[in-house]
Amino acid sequence: MGTGFARARKHGAVAVAAVVGMVVGGAAVGYSSITTTKASGGAITAVRVVRDSNNVSTASTTFIDVPNAKTKINVAAGTKALIIARFSATSTCEGTSNNGCEVRILIGGVEAQPAGINASVFDSGTDASSGDSREAHMIERSLGPLGPGSYTVEAQMAVPNNAVTLALANWNLTVERANA
Repeated sequence: MGTGFARARKHGAVAVAAVVGMVVGGAAVGYSSITTTKASGGAITAVRVVRDSNNVSTASTTFIDVPNAKTKINVAAGTKALIIARFSATSTCEGTSNNGCEVRILIGGVEAQPAGINASVFDSGTDASSGDSREAHMIERSLGPLGPGSYTVEAQMAVPNNAVTLALANWNLTVERANA
């Protein structure tokens, strides 16, 4: 049996952990304006992969295409599908007033989910004085169920302001189609 002090200390630690969890959880909710949605799929029926080892960079504050990070995937007549897309790259996001460099995935010209404000932050940058700031990052997005048709899936990139540069290397775009 513990002393009153030990019990109080234990309960205090639990209370601190609960408060930290609420603060962190609340902050995470504040980053996205999307409500929870669900989608289900069956077997993966197609996979498309596009990859490149060349370096690309941008200082554009509006989304531009990641060069060559684009592929098409078809949904057959009479069916529906869930499209799942992943984009990974080694990235650097450097500059002053850095609020995070963004990458998003479009499926058929529509931003895949989750989408919205702050949902596309890919690399939040590092202090350039700390040395090499290259890091591997990945996002995964989905859309559907989608009806029959041909869907272009593409990755785009942008920076928060013109004092920041996003560079990507060794990127990979993987797209999967699952029966819905």
